[in-house]
Amino acid sequence: MVRSLAFSPDGQQLAVGSRESMLILWDLNEVLALDELRYGCAWIKDYLEFNASLSESDRRLCDGIKVVH
Repeated sequence: MVRSLAFSPDGQQLAVGSRESMLILWDLNEVLALDELRYGCAWIKDYLEFNASLSESDRRLCDGIKVVH
């Protein structure tokens, strides 16, 4: 559980402290550069394509998203 957080003075890092006495430093440039939607669509591609119980609209959740392997 997050107990505290703070940004570095230049706004490039985020420090997160937990109740379990753990400290995590995030490089915000790297975090913000992630493409979660493309990654997620690549991860569920086979599920969307081959799951017989999905509706057609569910199968199109990632239409227009270029999936990179």
